[in-house]
Amino acid sequence: MRTNAGFLIRALRHRDFLAGEIDTGFIDRNIAALLPSEPSISVYARAAEHVIGARAKSTHASDPWDAQDGFRLAGEARETLDFTSEDGPVSVLAVHHRGGGTSTTVDGKPAVASPHSAAALLADGEIAVMDRGETWLLRLRDPFEHVEGRAEIADRVTAPMPGKIIRVAVEVGATVKRGQPLVILEAMKMEHTLTAPGDAKVQSLEAAVGDQVREGAVLIRFAKPD
Repeated sequence: MRTNAGFLIRALRHRDFLAGEIDTGFIDRNIAALLPSEPSISVYARAAEHVIGARAKSTHASDPWDAQDGFRLAGEARETLDFTSEDGPVSVLAVHHRGGGTSTTVDGKPAVASPHSAAALLADGEIAVMDRGETWLLRLRDPFEHVEGRAEIADRVTAPMPGKIIRVAVEVGATVKRGQPLVILEAMKMEHTLTAPGDAKVQSLEAAVGDQVREGAVLIRFAKPD
């Protein structure tokens, strides 16, 4: 549940409020100080910690092949977690140390989760981070998911990584709906279903079943809307 608790905390701690210098214009005069700023790096650290912890719980400790900790024989395992929020994208670098534990950095700065914060996964896939009265909603970016806000301007579907086309589910001239499966790409021994970014009409197919495609290759083009 999102509340105005953070706003109330900042109001109660404001120097004018503490001095009793308040009137009906208090909020308007101090609106910049009372409204929440963008999430701090500790918020992203908490979100990253939640993602890594949830992933670890989903594995079977008795099967080393089921581990998702990036183990390697030499060096430390590193991964980048890309989050998006109302304030834009932020990348968190997570380093898994061989002796145990994980450290995170944002823009080269050490990011440590606040002991006063908590995180939870919501039903729609967003991660809610609660910190000092504020609730921040973050989403872990999926490289195979088209950006929602650009659905209306997307005029093509491209390969997110090198792979082999094993199925094309549409034909030229077909009208497709947003989210409809279009192409199945086999890459890294997995099948990835690429879907329509919005309602559109297929103008051309730029790849066929059996084709090996490079990352970024155009697979389908859509006709311009009337």
